[in-house]
Amino acid sequence: MGFLFVRERIGEVKRPLGGVSVLTLLFCCSTVFAQEIELEKIVITPHRFEEFLRAAGGSVTVITSEEAKEKGLNTVKDVLKNVLGLDVVKTGEYGGQTSVFLRGANSGQTRVMIDGVRVYDPISVNAAFDFAHLTMDNVERIEIVRGPQSALYGSDAMGGVINIITKKGRGKLRYSLLYEGGAHNTFRQAVDLQGQVKKLSYSMSASRLDSDGISQLRNTSEEDSYGRVAVSLRLDYDITDELAIGLIGRHTESRFHYDDDFANKDDADLLNKSRQTIFSSYFNLTLFDFWKQKLQLSQTSNFRRDTNDRDPQFPSDYLRDWYYGKTEQIDWQHIFEIRDFYKIITGFTWQKEVGDYYYFSDSIFGPWETDFPKSSTWNRGWYIENRFEGGDFHGSFSYRRDEHSLFEYHDTYKVDASYRFKTNTKIKGGWGTAYKAPTLYQLYALPIPFFFGGGNINLQPEESESYEAGFEQLLFDEKLIFGATYFHTNFKNLIDAVYNPVTWFTDMYMNVGKARAFGCEAQISYKPFKKLKIVGHYTWMETKDKDTGNELLRRPKNKFTLNINYAPYEKININFNVIYVGHRIDSGNQLLKSYPKADLAINYHINEYFQIFGRLDNLFNEKYEEVKGYATSGFAAYAGIETRF
Repeated sequence: MGFLFVRERIGEVKRPLGGVSVLTLLFCCSTVFAQEIELEKIVITPHRFEEFLRAAGGSVTVITSEEAKEKGLNTVKDVLKNVLGLDVVKTGEYGGQTSVFLRGANSGQTRVMIDGVRVYDPISVNAAFDFAHLTMDNVERIEIVRGPQSALYGSDAMGGVINIITKKGRGKLRYSLLYEGGAHNTFRQAVDLQGQVKKLSYSMSASRLDSDGISQLRNTSEEDSYGRVAVSLRLDYDITDELAIGLIGRHTESRFHYDDDFANKDDADLLNKSRQTIFSSYFNLTLFDFWKQKLQLSQTSNFRRDTNDRDPQFPSDYLRDWYYGKTEQIDWQHIFEIRDFYKIITGFTWQKEVGDYYYFSDSIFGPWETDFPKSSTWNRGWYIENRFEGGDFHGSFSYRRDEHSLFEYHDTYKVDASYRFKTNTKIKGGWGTAYKAPTLYQLYALPIPFFFGGGNINLQPEESESYEAGFEQLLFDEKLIFGATYFHTNFKNLIDAVYNPVTWFTDMYMNVGKARAFGCEAQISYKPFKKLKIVGHYTWMETKDKDTGNELLRRPKNKFTLNINYAPYEKININFNVIYVGHRIDSGNQLLKSYPKADLAINYHINEYFQIFGRLDNLFNEKYEEVKGYATSGFAAYAGIETRF
């Protein structure tokens, strides 16, 4: 991969809005399709403490591991594709950089966490988290909170927050073994065990996937292989009723070939290797009935390396590079239950990030070497939230102050409220500000001619201001749930490389951009009887670069998802999923065509110990692109067996 990053800053052409957009807005706010709403699910992310989804403020989606399994999904990126208001884009089917765009925000403007720990690549250009290799192993649920969340979580949370939560072991020892094989000579093995011994809870999992893969680029034919190993561990120990400690760890290694996208040709020697590691420990202490606190200490690291040897096809091509980034984090939180209807959540966070890289290439343009000096920044923040829960009314006000090592204090705010009427009609709304601190690369990088600008230590944070309003309706004893939310976000001080038109070189990164994103998210869930559930969602969104008038790259105006889950018998579960992604604009004024994609998954429980399963991806062999020039898989079939004891 090296410096072959795909730029995602603001689009380059503008299509007229037209009357159809107004009709679409009216449609999505009256006829609603959408993501499943399970009101009795427990969530943590919206307000940093456990509560029912029914009471959570803002726009929240929760996806459990059971729901992902019903759909035959084993990676987080595939699970997120079906989330309301969220788009997943990857540069290649196996191993390609995988980014998320939440409510129009750039991929680096959504905060990603694993068990509350911020995860990202500190040394990449926009410091986004790469979802290419993250599996669902040992994952209990994924919580997605849409809208600005910096008042509670700090930098990056402009589009929202994605929190992946690990399983906590319960009950007697249980373990499972899984084997799956299918298209592109792909094989996956996994082992999982969990349980509880007195006061100790444990859950562990490990998996391996190997595939011949497909060609990363559309116009090439050579298969690009992929391999991945993932391990996850969680330990929880209740020392007393008032004190608990725990350890959480996750490690992923990957290895994959890819193509020369600059020359648009196969290159059998281009190879990427990467490692992602997270380690966290926590201490939960209840001092009094009204005062609970949690201290979490965490470390993360990311390492990736690219190699390319000279060969007959590319006799002048040679590449050696490596990139290393790590973080150290502290999160100390307090929850004060002042009254039954009033809580105060307050805390302190501290983070240090370090990055370093080396790059050497020799090609027809001549040799080029860059040795990025090890650089670091730190950030500390204080936050407080006032949470009111009075019967059918829920509301909160949050404030946070952050101090960065290179700029002074930055304040963010958020207000949200909801009210449920006796008719089971809920109305909700919110307003908030958010920000993203400059990345290590943007602050300190040496310029790469024709590609990337140099660092600028005078950069200021990117900022946003957002508001939303919506409703939710429950009917027929909650068999039918539907709702819609309108959102609007303004971005300013966006960071981008400024080009010199004379030399064609990038001079440096500067705060030069403004953008806007607004739209409507609509949703419905219908369960006419126990064996059948129909869930759909629809997102309509307009984006605009305020400086150029162009659309933002790779954000579709229309996205629709329909999921039908049917269990005709106790032992059989059938899941049919359709996703439609509308037209988008990519780099170079290129139009990405709209596409539908259908998938089918079937699970059959032979008995309490054995289960067989299969899935058909891209059922109708649709040809489409998520990024211009990059290939996606056609029809693919997979099958496997799982045993549980």
